[in-house]
Amino acid sequence: MDKGQFIEEHHEQKTSGRRRFLKRTAIATGAVWTTPVIIGALEPVAAATGSGGCPFTYCFDDGTTEGWTIDNSAGSGSGLWNVNDSRSVSPTFSLHYGTGIGGSYATGGTNSGTVTSPSFTVPATGGDLTFDIWREIEQFDTGTWDEFSVTILPSATVEYAVSADGGTSGVFEPIAIDLGAYAGQAIQVVFAFDTGDNNFNNFEGIYVDNVTVPCNTPPPAGAGLFAGTTLNARSATQESFFPQRQALTNREQRQRDRATRQLLPERPQFTNDVVQPESLPR
Repeated sequence: MDKGQFIEEHHEQKTSGRRRFLKRTAIATGAVWTTPVIIGALEPVAAATGSGGCPFTYCFDDGTTEGWTIDNSAGSGSGLWNVNDSRSVSPTFSLHYGTGIGGSYATGGTNSGTVTSPSFTVPATGGDLTFDIWREIEQFDTGTWDEFSVTILPSATVEYAVSADGGTSGVFEPIAIDLGAYAGQAIQVVFAFDTGDNNFNNFEGIYVDNVTVPCNTPPPAGAGLFAGTTLNARSATQESFFPQRQALTNREQRQRDRATRQLLPERPQFTNDVVQPESLPR
């Protein structure tokens, strides 16, 4: 199957049923939100690393991060971000949090990590950050368990977060975030995932593909975070990549146990000696 046929069939699959908008969860006081928009159609994108101009698209199809920086020590650490060929929109690789099809992000403990883009300058006219995301995570009515978020540096503003909603029902959802507030500024994009605890992590996780950024010139290869940026948990006055959480009461935990166990897939619990990215199965 060629790339055009693959994208056409994927688009037909996505538009044939009822579109489900992603659920957002509340974040700490002081958060500045731009409402995510579900794109009406999935458009073909240029090949990885060489989209040739702006807007610039990262497809990860050469099996590398294409200049993005993975930090699996961020937050609680023991993260599972990697480049994986289990699922993608543009064949055959994507960014993935987990261990691929049939795997999970269960490491025996709380885990989290980030992936940070190269820096780029948003045009004076603004533009959208767009990406396709596939999620299979815990589903529970309250709390920020298994949260995926998008943060903009250097302001450390959380522009998008979703958690504990079960995921995207087995399909990639296209997302657009308006970057007009950053017009003319050099910024970086941070994708973060944080389990929040070690409970109910036997789900497949996150896949991110076809990340397109508005820019004046194609971004260079990635480097570290902007100087002075820290990976703090969110508070009332400081936004960052990982939410603060209040401990559940015994009653709330029992409710969570009942609600989640019936949805939990049968998958192995991975031990700490097999969760490093270089050892993840393809």
